[in-house]
Amino acid sequence: MDGRIFWNKKFYIELAPSHQLLVPDKGVFVTRFIEKVNTKFTLLVSLYDNDPHLAEIAQKCGADAIKAHLNVLHNASKTNFKSWKEEKENLTRIIKSVNIPVGIVPGSEIAATYEEMLEIEELGFDFWDIFAHHAPPYLFNLKNMSKMMAVNYEYDLDYLPELEDLGVEILETSIINPEEYGKILSAKDLSAYKYLIKKISIPAVVPTQRKIKPEEVPVLMQVGFSGIGIGAVVTGKDYDTYEKAVSAFAKKVKEINEIYEKI
Repeated sequence: MDGRIFWNKKFYIELAPSHQLLVPDKGVFVTRFIEKVNTKFTLLVSLYDNDPHLAEIAQKCGADAIKAHLNVLHNASKTNFKSWKEEKENLTRIIKSVNIPVGIVPGSEIAATYEEMLEIEELGFDFWDIFAHHAPPYLFNLKNMSKMMAVNYEYDLDYLPELEDLGVEILETSIINPEEYGKILSAKDLSAYKYLIKKISIPAVVPTQRKIKPEEVPVLMQVGFSGIGIGAVVTGKDYDTYEKAVSAFAKKVKEINEIYEKI
């Protein structure tokens, strides 16, 4: 197992007055999502629609965090997520319906404005997640949200250390060509992931661009991932298949963490 996983477990962490956590000996705040990915293998669920019921199902089934979207036609789910103005009501309901961390994808070529992101931050969103080539610099000014960033199959991996220097705290390894979404996970994919992870010192989360199975999660942990982000490729797009998928992944993640705690 990569020794960098769960590095934060050695720190004493106490609840702060907001949605954040305080690491006293570092003198800095970290959000609840950052705390999770640094202390356990984490299950992040990407909602295939900004539907509060999907958020409730994810929490009930054992997800550690969920992620909603704005301003993007999602490659995997094919959902056309709309603007903050149009999605605000549902996103507010999502925040109020769960007590696990909730993240936001601000957009793609068009992203939520800085003023909109300040509203999103104030509402209680825990982190943002966006492709590096779509990320506007003002996102780094949001002090109360963790910084998660994705790199795609065209990204020059030699620039990964510079993303860390900019302040990125979690890396999403979205390196599969969209034309190959939904295919089986292979040893070639694992070697590519391992090559990427060796270049960073921050936690990495693998998204289900491949049709990853719950029983393959332990291998991904051994490769060095701190979490998995499951989405439409494995959850489907109806309540029943979604609930079954989240439950199956949550069960496997729980098993992994229980084994780790005994080490």
